[in-house]
Amino acid sequence: MKDTALYQAILGLIPPWTVDSVQVDKTSQRIIVTIMHESHLGVACPTCSKAQGKRMKIRVMPGLAI
Repeated sequence: MKDTALYQAILGLIPPWTVDSVQVDKTSQRIIVTIMHESHLGVACPTCSKAQGKRMKIRVMPGLAI
């Protein structure tokens, strides 16, 4: 299973949301997951309501021992 498919399942994302990429940052001990919305209009940030375009980055498991 690819990293993107694994995190898609872990996060429970369903279309129109998909995992675009997964990056491991060993320096900050974080896993950064970039999710994408298939809409041409983009989406708003759920926290600040600011337009974010089609991609959003979320940080998963801070402090994870990698």
